[in-house]
Amino acid sequence: HDALPIWLILCADPCHFDATHLLGIIYLQLGLFNLAERQLSSAIAINPQIASAHNNRGSALKSLGRLNESLASYENAIALQHEYPEALINRGAVLLELKRPEEALESYEGAIALNPAFSEAHFYRGNVLRALHRNEEALLAYDTAIALGRDDAVALNNRGAALRDLGRFEEALANYEEAISLNPGFAEAFNNRGVLLHELKHPKEALADYNSAIALKSDYLVAIYNRALVLSDLSRFPEAIADCETALAIDSTHAQANGLLTY
Repeated sequence: HDALPIWLILCADPCHFDATHLLGIIYLQLGLFNLAERQLSSAIAINPQIASAHNNRGSALKSLGRLNESLASYENAIALQHEYPEALINRGAVLLELKRPEEALESYEGAIALNPAFSEAHFYRGNVLRALHRNEEALLAYDTAIALGRDDAVALNNRGAALRDLGRFEEALANYEEAISLNPGFAEAFNNRGVLLHELKHPKEALADYNSAIALKSDYLVAIYNRALVLSDLSRFPEAIADCETALAIDSTHAQANGLLTY
């Protein structure tokens, strides 16, 4: 229904930028990424000087896995509107996926320089600092993000991961538990808590967490392999073998599962 007036506008004027752009945004919000990319490209052809159209097209391209094109779109947006923290955040996310973390960090820090209260920028800066194994700085970034309002389950889970990497296991466990309390459907938090519990020599509790993660996300490769490890430690070898075979059915190149099977 929302799109109907847009279609009427476009029937009357196929080169109407605002209607073309808005329809692309609607497709993007609906997850229709191919349609969104085409529509947003049409909007840019009508008026290539609007930074938000390039930013939105970058998001559609990223969702399609076309990362280099997505990066180019975000850079076009930033070139057109230098003070555009949202585009800098989006650019950073693509750079991180392209395994260019130092450049991603620059992008996030650029967004923070423009808007120091931008909680998302601090959160994503924490993620890239973790990827760079700069966990003390990552923890400070997560704390800033949480203080600014990014206090959801994902932020707490990621803060827990930084604490785990720093060897602060009890604090990490508390963060994972808070994340699960906020979002009982958060498979990654169950898996991460399972890893920590396994490291703390609580294999049965770890197994319960892996079971929960896999129940929530049946093709969760990391959790399936982790469960195989803990089952092996518990001498439940047939079940461990079954999990390794499941992991290899999902990804036949999974070296660790292959290694565990031949151990």
